[in-house]
Amino acid sequence: MEQYFRIESELSDLILGMSPEELRGFREAQGETCSDDQLELDIFTLMILGIRSSSTEDFQQAMNEAVEKAGSWAAEPSPPAQEQARRLRIFNYMFATKLQLE
Repeated sequence: MEQYFRIESELSDLILGMSPEELRGFREAQGETCSDDQLELDIFTLMILGIRSSSTEDFQQAMNEAVEKAGSWAAEPSPPAQEQARRLRIFNYMFATKLQLE
């Protein structure tokens, strides 16, 4: 999963070590997502939160939000072709992960 995202390994390791409650707090502390890097980090965090959720409702909420954000990000106009392809790979991965875990 990490091969899809451009997130520093230390930060990725930190997120992967968090509980669902810590992940929610981390997202809240991050505030609004303004940059591409922040959005990518939020999508990754939502995916981990969904995977770690103990209830179906929490899983669905986190994964739906992650898929929606990834889809909107991939559909943004005018990124370089290589970047757009990477965003589409992330969206496809998020969508497939959601379907696989449902």
